[in-house]
Amino acid sequence: METAQILLLGEGLELTGLEMGKGQLVLHVTATSSSSPCPVCAQPATRMHSRYRRVVKDLPCAGQPVQLILHVRKFFCDTAQCVRKIFAERLPQFVAPWAQMTTRLRQAMQAIRLATCGRL
Repeated sequence: METAQILLLGEGLELTGLEMGKGQLVLHVTATSSSSPCPVCAQPATRMHSRYRRVVKDLPCAGQPVQLILHVRKFFCDTAQCVRKIFAERLPQFVAPWAQMTTRLRQAMQAIRLATCGRL
């Protein structure tokens, strides 16, 4: 069984690094799909522009806080009529655009807030 399956990263994501730092587990995760749909016109793009790092929080693992460093690609949208020329790939099943935490951490926190009537 692959490490990504154990950590439930989801399809299309690969664990590329793992380290302990400052009392937390730091995971480096890279998207592996060959293309990404443009968020405006939805046409798949394959021509890569650049890469950047995005840092988000995730569910704790073995009692340790987890920080994910997502290595995200930017693509060119080659559709002539599209207003978006460059865009970052989206990982909607894992983390929302501009979010600072994974979807599963947000859902866990919402469940705790509902169970405790908002008192933490």
